[in-house]
Amino acid sequence: GMIMFSSNANAEFLMDTLGFDNINSNLPLLNITKHTLIYPLVASLMMYQNPNGLKESDILEYDAKLTEQQYAKFAIILHRRLKNNPSYKLKFRPQDLTVKMQKAWSDRLPSSTTRDYVNLCAILNNRKFFDSRSYAIISEVLETVMQSPANKAIFIHAGMKGGSTMFVLTKALYATLKNGTRIEMAYFFNDLNSAEVYKLQKWMNEFELNVLTNDSFRANINFQKD
Repeated sequence: GMIMFSSNANAEFLMDTLGFDNINSNLPLLNITKHTLIYPLVASLMMYQNPNGLKESDILEYDAKLTEQQYAKFAIILHRRLKNNPSYKLKFRPQDLTVKMQKAWSDRLPSSTTRDYVNLCAILNNRKFFDSRSYAIISEVLETVMQSPANKAIFIHAGMKGGSTMFVLTKALYATLKNGTRIEMAYFFNDLNSAEVYKLQKWMNEFELNVLTNDSFRANINFQKD
């Protein structure tokens, strides 16, 4: 079967290994100009816990008042606590994560623009920016679709990464076709309801396949220049 590497735990292990400061200082190097701070995503869920039976609105208000820097720092402290003390995760209370709490958490996740992610996809797609050793490692993480013989027949390389919460659906993808055509795409949705998430998830695969393999479909997409 196909090996999939995507999970929040894996992402945090990788971020921890690379170093959060390194990741954030590399953003300008990659010409990513509109990105909020990157911090441990799962650890930040601990900021929406209510072990002392406080008013939920007080916790939400407190978290909302934190600056981006304070928020990221707090998440990193919690991440270290989880990493260094295996029993700390037992303090996690999934029952506290009401829809309101999850929405507030989702709204504060690291964010950027589709334009920045398309630019990043272009770097990954044209294989010029990093050395070949770096691309080999990147392709192991992002290009698992290339394990399929059907994709090997169409693409020189292709990679993708998505992310979702109850309210958010995102995808960034890139491919170089055997004929040399290069495609980079990103789409970000926010403030979705569960029915919309369900519908979009059902459509994603076919939509992406059409973008990548169907010239006339691609020509008919109405791209908006921002």
